[in-house]
Amino acid sequence: MKHKDIPVYITSEFSNSILTIKLLGPSLISKAQEITAQSQKILKAILNSDANLKAIKIDLSELKQYDTFVLVYINEIREICDIAEIDFRYFGQSEDIDKFIALLMPKTAQTIKPKINKLYNYINQLGEQVLVFFHEIKEFIEFFGKTTTTIAKAFVKPSTIRWKDFPGYFTEAGVKALSVNLLIVLLIGFIIGWQGALLLRQFGASPYLAPLVGFSVIRELAPLMVAIVVAGRSGAAFTAEIGTMKVSEELDALETMGFDIYGFLILPRVFALMIAVPILVMICDVIGVLGGLVAGLTTLNITMISYFTSLAQNIAMADITYGLIKAVVFGFTIALIGCFCGLKVTNSSESVGKQTTLSVVISIFMVIVIDAVFVIIFDAIN
Repeated sequence: MKHKDIPVYITSEFSNSILTIKLLGPSLISKAQEITAQSQKILKAILNSDANLKAIKIDLSELKQYDTFVLVYINEIREICDIAEIDFRYFGQSEDIDKFIALLMPKTAQTIKPKINKLYNYINQLGEQVLVFFHEIKEFIEFFGKTTTTIAKAFVKPSTIRWKDFPGYFTEAGVKALSVNLLIVLLIGFIIGWQGALLLRQFGASPYLAPLVGFSVIRELAPLMVAIVVAGRSGAAFTAEIGTMKVSEELDALETMGFDIYGFLILPRVFALMIAVPILVMICDVIGVLGGLVAGLTTLNITMISYFTSLAQNIAMADITYGLIKAVVFGFTIALIGCFCGLKVTNSSESVGKQTTLSVVISIFMVIVIDAVFVIIFDAIN
């Protein structure tokens, strides 16, 4: 099908469901309006007809005069073919035109989207999450190594640590957290004493209330509850403080000035929690035992003297030491995770909130895991 009424810029032929457009020239930017109008008229006539168009070809064999418009024209036809899912190619170009097109036209590679089912997609996402998890583990191990190395250096040269900040962190993590810890452990001791008294009264074993409360509070619940509260208060605070410093580029400024980030920011916080948490636990041990005493005096026919006598006969110094050792480890772990998450913050306020939440969740999880490990190890030792 030839269109004899079309001017000299373009001729077209439609045969066997293939439309061939021949550029006669000159294909110049100055002639763009006329050439585009002719092409649209031809394409509209073919596409609106009942003809089954399968391919469009552009014949460049007669093209003598051209500029960058020929690239624009080829790309316009290519886009039409891509939308209509029609095959496209150009041919007949001279060596000069071929070099011109190859130089200016970007290489386009046809991509075939693979069919991905839901199971494959889920497994792929799971694999990516596993890789991210192990990458985080690797970075935390490196952070742990640098921190412990700095601690070892601090024993040799204490001046490497910024001790000036230590009292502030200790006050924030210890003194200001005392009231909420005392209240929680007091209630925990009271609950254990009350429930234990109801059970022991049925068997006439009232004298065993003190050992029950003592073992539960001193060995397990006081260190665990204090660690959870400290993780929610101090661990989150450490992450938010360091994360905010990173967002405001204060960390970069400190490193530029030659400060050791670990000795300047990390270790004062670590030492503060390693000292504050055991002290909190010792005080909470006493308060938890008193909470059990209140429950025993309320529900059982016991006296304060018999309660404390039974407690002294059954609770050894090793039990108290066991709880304090766990408290030191808990404090070290919470401070380490809090500071690590703070350093993981990117340059956005959203990242600060995300890492702060992550710090609390991971700290509480690790506290429970470490507590379980302590139970297994000390049971095997005993």
